[in-house]
Amino acid sequence: MIDEHYFLPNSRGEVKNMLSGPWKTEIEKICSIISAWKGISPPKGFEALFSGISSSFELTFAAYIKEDGQKMTLSGPSITFSINNPSDVFGMSVVDGIYIKPVENGYFHGFPKFSASRYETVVLTKLDAPLFVPVTREEYLKAMIARALKEYPESEKLTDTKVSKEIEEMERVYRQLLEVDKAAAEEVKKGIEEMKKELKNMVTKDEDYYPALLKKELDKMDEQERRLPAYYSLSAIDDKISVSGLVRVNDNKNADTLVKVNPALVNILGQTKSTRLLTIHFQQEPGEKGFRLADSKIRELMNNELIWRKIYESIK
Repeated sequence: MIDEHYFLPNSRGEVKNMLSGPWKTEIEKICSIISAWKGISPPKGFEALFSGISSSFELTFAAYIKEDGQKMTLSGPSITFSINNPSDVFGMSVVDGIYIKPVENGYFHGFPKFSASRYETVVLTKLDAPLFVPVTREEYLKAMIARALKEYPESEKLTDTKVSKEIEEMERVYRQLLEVDKAAAEEVKKGIEEMKKELKNMVTKDEDYYPALLKKELDKMDEQERRLPAYYSLSAIDDKISVSGLVRVNDNKNADTLVKVNPALVNILGQTKSTRLLTIHFQQEPGEKGFRLADSKIRELMNNELIWRKIYESIK
């Protein structure tokens, strides 16, 4: 018994398939290879669940427990797969479609393993095209400007013209009120004077308008600098080297390389309905959530090189 849950290690398990969507047939090819493994045919003491609704799916090993007299499963470790989705290798984007370059940090049964944002991703593919390519300084700044204009559109800038119109409207209300209630009008007049000061201080100056600052940074670059690879560091913003986070040219020692998904690879994957690239994440939580059985079984599966080789061979 753990945390008032009664573990059922000898309970006969089952393999469940909860897959749907346009990639179901391709996903089931991979699932059938794993399902044939003796470790889950059938599972004992846990349930193996394949679930997914699109080109991504998950395999979860969930231990059987008894709670309030009912047999149920307790969520455990899992493996997540994604088909033809090279962006799965990256962490969060710096800006739309642009990422910090993942670090290649070893191999999983001979397949490259990448690390990004504290997550590791294994990549299985027979394609020769690189997963990602460098981004130029110009590409990065244009992407930053596009996002900034969405977040801070010109139409929402508080300009001197808008302030003047606001003040004109308040003064019009004041004059109307003056004809019917002079005392109330005087109070409104005091409020108008205070509001005038506040509105004028709120006017968006060009030197404070974020999209304009980014555009100014781009405009300062000559054609040669625009084509150079982009290197990014938050310290560049903190130290006021740039608004965008780009470091100085030839000063990229402690900066991150910015990359994007290889357009040639996107083109190849966009024209196929077969699995050409498979990304894999292994998720194991510390402790005894899987009552050690599910955890040890997922590790046993991870260590079975033959299964992963078969999955690789199934990729076109």
